[in-house]
Amino acid sequence: MNDRDEDTATHFSLRLVDDGIVGARVQRLASEAHLHAAWTLCVMRRGRLRFVVAGRPYCVCAGDAFVVRPFDLHWGRAEGGPIEYDVFYVSRARMRDWLGTRGVSNGERMGATIFDLAATQTPAGGILNAEKDCAGMIEAGRALEMLRNLVSTLSLPVDAGRSVGRATDLALAAASRLTSGPSEPSIRQIADELEVSPAHLSRVFRSHHYTTPLVYRQQIRVARAAASLASGMNLSEVAHSAGFSDQAHMNRIFKKTYGFTPGLFARQYRRVVESTNSPRTG
Repeated sequence: MNDRDEDTATHFSLRLVDDGIVGARVQRLASEAHLHAAWTLCVMRRGRLRFVVAGRPYCVCAGDAFVVRPFDLHWGRAEGGPIEYDVFYVSRARMRDWLGTRGVSNGERMGATIFDLAATQTPAGGILNAEKDCAGMIEAGRALEMLRNLVSTLSLPVDAGRSVGRATDLALAAASRLTSGPSEPSIRQIADELEVSPAHLSRVFRSHHYTTPLVYRQQIRVARAAASLASGMNLSEVAHSAGFSDQAHMNRIFKKTYGFTPGLFARQYRRVVESTNSPRTG
């Protein structure tokens, strides 16, 4: 299933890879700062991408792969023309099944956001090299094999030298409160809980997460909206449950973030589900 959102440079096609895993083929020129509630594996197929994850710059080209951890803010821009990549969104529950509760918890806590597949020399690299020139998206079985191989790198003690102290603990605690559920405490409420001033909390949050608590919260809402749309909720219900003031507000922020409207995303996701569930003949 392919769709192009009018007046944007984003082209995407969705597919269901397995329980807890959604895949997409994406073509685009740039992405606004955003985050995902799931683990995100990107496999570059064409072009060169410069991007930033949690304040750190990276550059990847065709044949490279990288992982973004849940709730890490990231954005990027293509160099020399549109890029094309396959992306797989792996639920935290599915990743926990593969990696184990301790590994997932430690990885998220340490903030290691990017895994260079070539550098780790994981067996998944052979799959990428074999598939990168293929016209279709990586076949589901191979995608699962690649993801499982990549999981072995996630258990490594990466970023062990990252400094941890009071400021980091405050920033992580504030982010945890913002992502813990549908309730949305104010920044002042969170600051009071952590026994610091709102101004100090905002400073340490920005230093650690490279954005303000308010922008981070907005992206949490967008991620929640995408998950709700995938569950089949209608647009007005999604806007309300995700914390937007109204549907128009959600549409504007969603399209600015992803490059396509929530309506287009919902329609394509629904078609993919219907196609997957339809009985095959012949």
